[in-house]
Amino acid sequence: MQYDNLTQNFEGVYQSVSINKDKAYSFSIRYTGKITVKFTTGLVATGGSTPVTIPTPTKEQMIYQSQSNSSSETEVFIPYIVADDNYLQLWIYASGQSSNIDDVVLNEACCSPNSTYIYQNTIDPPSRFEGDYIKAGENVISGPSTGPVVITGLNNKTIFQAGNYIELLPGFSTYEGVNFEARIGPCNQDQELTISI
Repeated sequence: MQYDNLTQNFEGVYQSVSINKDKAYSFSIRYTGKITVKFTTGLVATGGSTPVTIPTPTKEQMIYQSQSNSSSETEVFIPYIVADDNYLQLWIYASGQSSNIDDVVLNEACCSPNSTYIYQNTIDPPSRFEGDYIKAGENVISGPSTGPVVITGLNNKTIFQAGNYIELLPGFSTYEGVNFEARIGPCNQDQELTISI
């Protein structure tokens, strides 16, 4: 399906979805113009002869924002987005003069069996799901970006999940009472959510 000539000032489209906190999703879109894409909750449909006051979404998470207004078609694929909360809508709106969108696809993401991730010099890292391993600490890889990894609890709950092992090395710490979980287990291979606009 294609939407033509979305104009600026948050005019756009939304699709009802079920986005679950701490789950990973992939997203792709083709568009012209300049767009913003968010997970959100609280939008309502407008139209018809009766004016409707458009509410401010109760919560939102930025997924993608184009940097320039392009007249040529742009294709974007984001393989891995971890939801920071539960959401009920995928919202796409124009950020420039006008935009066309097409081929919007949102899937639950599955990580590669060999995927790995290293955290260092990070405050409040997001949840991470990797097929092989996760390492977190002050000096996991030598270089200018060394520094501690600290979870303060601002993310509500942080999960590190890896298929084979997780190493919490010197320089990794959590504040007292934070909700942090490290677990060994395979990535969820079930494609529970697929939407296409």
